[in-house]
Amino acid sequence: GPKFRVGELAGDPVRLNNHDVLEFGIAKDDSDMIREGRITMKATIEQNALVKGCEVGTTLLIEDGLMEVKVVEKLSDTEL
Repeated sequence: GPKFRVGELAGDPVRLNNHDVLEFGIAKDDSDMIREGRITMKATIEQNALVKGCEVGTTLLIEDGLMEVKVVEKLSDTEL
């Protein structure tokens, strides 16, 4: 299926734990990097369409299915 391509890390690797709540969205600018509590993606036509198409309850697979996250809130067409 379609793949989300995440952006650059702002610092050290971000650890994800079971039941963590985090923001997932299109980077607002070049300084909006991945950091604790937020995963960003570069704005491309495909990435914008993928995020826009997500709804509450959508399951997203990260790292080719090694991790699974569920959308619990949709803030806008660019932010989950």
